[in-house]
Amino acid sequence: MKLTIVPKPKSFKKDSIDLLHTTQSELLALKLRVDEARANPITDRELETAIALTGLKVIVFEQRLEMYEYHHGETKEYLEVQDALDDFKLEHDELM
Repeated sequence: MKLTIVPKPKSFKKDSIDLLHTTQSELLALKLRVDEARANPITDRELETAIALTGLKVIVFEQRLEMYEYHHGETKEYLEVQDALDDFKLEHDELM
């Protein structure tokens, strides 16, 4: 088994916040998928799948926020993204 050392990114903090924003975008896209499945239901399974994927993405988002906080602390960017996630969870608690 060969191990390869990955070079340290030029801006670890920027890469971390970019990953949070990507995850946030993915979460919003999944919410749109839920909305579309509710408006034009093809099958109940499609809606159930969209809701399940949204819940899982929230879990991933929370884990990434924890990692960001561990490495960078409670920065302004962290607090903004955390607030956005909290708002999403409050507004869409039926998806959790």
